[in-house]
Amino acid sequence: MREIRSRYPTVVVIMLSGAPDIQMVQEAFQRDQTGQPMAFAFLDKSPDALVRLPESVQEAFDTVIRIDTLLKMPNRAKFIPLLVARIHFQDRVPPQPDQLAEEAEEVVRKLFWGYTSLDPELLQEGYGDVAVCKFTPWFAPNDRGQPVIAQIGQVTLVKQEIDNYDQYLPGRIGGNRAPNLIRSARTHSLMGLLYTFAGLGDSQGFGEFYGQSDVAQIQRTLRNLFEDTCFPSRSASSQRRTAVDLCAVYTKLLRLSPDKLRTCFYETISNCDSFHKDTDGRRIWLGDEIVTNPVHFALTADLRVDSDHCVVHGDLHGYNV
Repeated sequence: MREIRSRYPTVVVIMLSGAPDIQMVQEAFQRDQTGQPMAFAFLDKSPDALVRLPESVQEAFDTVIRIDTLLKMPNRAKFIPLLVARIHFQDRVPPQPDQLAEEAEEVVRKLFWGYTSLDPELLQEGYGDVAVCKFTPWFAPNDRGQPVIAQIGQVTLVKQEIDNYDQYLPGRIGGNRAPNLIRSARTHSLMGLLYTFAGLGDSQGFGEFYGQSDVAQIQRTLRNLFEDTCFPSRSASSQRRTAVDLCAVYTKLLRLSPDKLRTCFYETISNCDSFHKDTDGRRIWLGDEIVTNPVHFALTADLRVDSDHCVVHGDLHGYNV
């Protein structure tokens, strides 16, 4: 298992055994130096288990390998050869051109997993051995994301870029250009990292976006925020908390005191001709309907959950979060 992980780090292992024992299972799920289990899944060779094998393979592709085969690149035939021509290997013989082109496209499809289409552009060639590209992703035909920058090249060179980023750049802002590492992906020979800069493209507050967008756009954005930005980073700083008071959490995060929340709410609905509230504020009248006052409910109900809390710095459709 360790030899496979060392030689082929992008391979996902699913183990099958006719006579599994506890030690074998424990060894299969030992974690490597990156914290990932050595095996993705462990199945015995019983008929019931083998029926689940295709499902396990599909789950590995969806959750670990994540190559977006549906991603559209209109100028792919022209872009991929130009991209490959910019990649140089320092300390090893490069793969054959066809293999290098296949790996380069795989890196791109991994970096932009979950998007619908992609407009790539090679930036001016410098003196480095890593290709630098500008990508404009699309989430839907009329839903363009913010431009982002990618570096794609030999694994060791891009790893060094990521190490430099972790050591020198987080938390440092200068010239209105704050580098923000979004995600990375690799194949056997190549690796890519994706990042954006504050100031590259237009910024938009979430409130403005929410007011101008339909439900489908808002759902896509929230999925991107939680699944692509927060969820992958949760293990680094996650803390389990019990009986968390949601009212206290969100009034703090949104900087909304109870008085400010009430004022905003009443100002928002005061244009309704027949709006009024009862003396204690528990209910409101909207026309002929009597409903529970949502602000009063939010501030007084005992809304408690067990949850994982973490602090992450990520990217939401090209915006810093």
